[in-house]
Amino acid sequence: NTTGDLYVKGGTVSIQGKDALGTNPHMQGTLHLEGGRFEVKGGDKSAEGIISMPIVVEGDATSYLHIDQRNFVKGDVSGSGNLEIEVEYLREVYQGNWRNFTGNVTARQKGTEGNQFYLDNSKYGGLPNCRLDLQGKLEMRSYSNSKTYSIGALTGSSSTTLACCFLKTDGGTVTWRIGGLGTDETFHGKITNGIEHTSRIGLTNIVKDGEGYWRVTGAQKYRGTTRIVAGTLIQNGTHGQDKDYTGPYYTPGQYLVQ
Repeated sequence: NTTGDLYVKGGTVSIQGKDALGTNPHMQGTLHLEGGRFEVKGGDKSAEGIISMPIVVEGDATSYLHIDQRNFVKGDVSGSGNLEIEVEYLREVYQGNWRNFTGNVTARQKGTEGNQFYLDNSKYGGLPNCRLDLQGKLEMRSYSNSKTYSIGALTGSSSTTLACCFLKTDGGTVTWRIGGLGTDETFHGKITNGIEHTSRIGLTNIVKDGEGYWRVTGAQKYRGTTRIVAGTLIQNGTHGQDKDYTGPYYTPGQYLVQ
């Protein structure tokens, strides 16, 4: 068990086997990332782990966080540094309060086994005060149905996807509120409903918040509403239908401006 604070200013601190974390958190202090790398990897792939310690990201150098599959990061995240989250498989779930984090986050697919990056912190507003960049073949989803998340600013490469949720039943819904920081950003990825198969069809809604523009350039395939509360939404991509859904979709120009 660890009860004191852990400072990672360089190199790597590695916890071997997330099953060693167990469902009762053993790390009780604060994790300070100041340019180093903290990872949890190896062990039983079917086991779940909990990381409950608060995380503070500080300094100018990029810090790295690798939590491995089926881990739940419940600790609050704060600071103003640069954080790269490495997503290697699936069900890597972030549930803490990020309101006091004002830095930059890059979520990047790592390896070839999977690509699912989950938020499950809608009660704290999501990632409202930071800039998030998606890279690799990453798919970002909500872990729970019927949730709303704010992302201060969102960018991403053409191989990334902003999707709905971890669909266990038909009708899962998520609303992504983008742009509260008021900056000009471009998202090259896809926006989809997160369809896994025909019996579980989701619904993704988009809200443009904040001043500045959010430009989307990818192949959009979501059928939810699109609201412009502030700023400008620029649609430079295409819009079509997922092959497993034949109902109504929004098309470019069908925006609700408030």
